[in-house]
Amino acid sequence: MPRYRILFCLAVLSSGCAPEQSAEPPDLLRLGAVNLGLNANQPNVRERQDLYLSTKPGTEHSFLVDVTDEFDIVCTNEMYTWSREDSYVALVEDMGSVFPHQLKGWESSDLSGCGCDEGAWADYVEPFLSCVREDPQRDLLTCFMAPITEMGRGDPQWSPWRCTRCLTSKVLQTYIDYTLPLEEQRAIVDNIDFSSCREEPEPIQCPNCDGKSGVAIHSKYPIAESDSTVFPFSWSSTRGVLYAKIDHPSGPIHAFCTHIAESGSAKFSYPGFEHLTGSADENMQHMKWALEFIDTKAIPESETILFMGDINVGPGGGDRYAEDFPENFAVFTDAGYVSTVHEDGGPCTECSDNPLVVAQYAQWGNPPVDAMSTHIFLKGGPWQIQSGSSGNFLTEDITLRSGEVTKWSDKYGMKVALERTR
Repeated sequence: MPRYRILFCLAVLSSGCAPEQSAEPPDLLRLGAVNLGLNANQPNVRERQDLYLSTKPGTEHSFLVDVTDEFDIVCTNEMYTWSREDSYVALVEDMGSVFPHQLKGWESSDLSGCGCDEGAWADYVEPFLSCVREDPQRDLLTCFMAPITEMGRGDPQWSPWRCTRCLTSKVLQTYIDYTLPLEEQRAIVDNIDFSSCREEPEPIQCPNCDGKSGVAIHSKYPIAESDSTVFPFSWSSTRGVLYAKIDHPSGPIHAFCTHIAESGSAKFSYPGFEHLTGSADENMQHMKWALEFIDTKAIPESETILFMGDINVGPGGGDRYAEDFPENFAVFTDAGYVSTVHEDGGPCTECSDNPLVVAQYAQWGNPPVDAMSTHIFLKGGPWQIQSGSSGNFLTEDITLRSGEVTKWSDKYGMKVALERTR
C-alpha cells in the first residue's frame, strides 16, 4: 500500500453559535455536502465567489452562511477561486461565523524539482504556446489541455510531468476570466513568462498541483481529533480525504470529507499505475483508497461514520437521475455504508435544469443528463434517516453583472437529517 502523506490544519474559531451541550443528546443531526463550483474551468468563478461572500439583503450574514446555517456538519468541495489559497481561506473564515469548529486542509507536495528538459519543453510547452499564438479559433482550455492529455499524472520524477506542472503553475497563478473574449484571454497567456520553467530545478508554488483542493469540514460541535490523507496520485489535481472526530452529545461522530476524481470515459496514462487506463479506473482507485483510510481508524461499530462529498459517481434513481458508474459507487455500499440521500429518494445533484451543467455537456457535444454525484454516506451509530428529509440546497438563480442568469454552482448541494434511535 503506498505511503500516505499526512497533514492537516485544524481551525477552531471562538464563537457563540455552538449548540449548547446538554444532558439529553439532540434528536436530529442535520448534514450537508456541497460542491461550490469554483473550479478554474468554470465560468465567472470570481464573481460567483464574491456573491457567496456578499451580505444577503435583510440579514447580517453572507449568502454562503445563510444557505449552510441550518446544518450541524457540512462537507464543502471546490471552496476556492482559481485554486488560490487566499480565496479558500476567505470562504472558510466566512463560514466560521456559524461553524466554530472547522477542519481545513491543503496538501504540501514537494515541488522543488519542477522544470522542463529540452525534450519535454518541445513536446508540451511549445505546442501549447503555438496553439495560443497561432490558432485563434481554438478554445484556450483546449490549447492548454491538448499537450498533456496523453501523459497523465503519476511519478513526480517523470520528466513530462515535472514540466507540465511547472507550466500549470504559471497559468494558474495568473487569473484568466474565461468569459473574456478569446483574444483578451490569449493576450494574458502570451504575457506569462514561462522561461523560468526551463531552469531546472525551480522551486514553485503550484496552486492546483499543490493540492489546494477546496475541501473543508465545518461543525457546530467540537472537533476532538483530526487527520488527512493524500491519494498517491491524481491526474488533474491533488486529492485526498479530511477526517474529523467530532465530540457530539450522542457519542463520537467520525466525519470524512472528500472530492473524488471525475469518472467518465476519458483515457489517460498513469506512470507507475499501469493497471489504470482512464478516469473511471482512477475514480474507482480513489474510492478504494478513501475506504482504506477510513479503515485505518479502526472505528467501533457502535460509533457513527459519515463519508461525505462529491464522489462523481452514483446509482440510478429511476426517473430522478441516471446511473453513473454504479460499480464505483458500490465500493462503499458493499462495505456496509448507506447513501442517505439516495436511500431517502433525494433528487439529482448534477441536473439538466442548471445552465452550468448544460454548458459543460455542450462542450462534450452531448445533451445534459441528471445524476447524483454528491453523497452523504452513513455507517454505524445511533441514527436512522429521517424520512423525506433529503433534498437539494444552493439551487437558486443568481444574476451576474452582465445580466446573465445562472446558478451558484454546477452541482446542487445535498442535505439530509438523521434521527437518533437510542
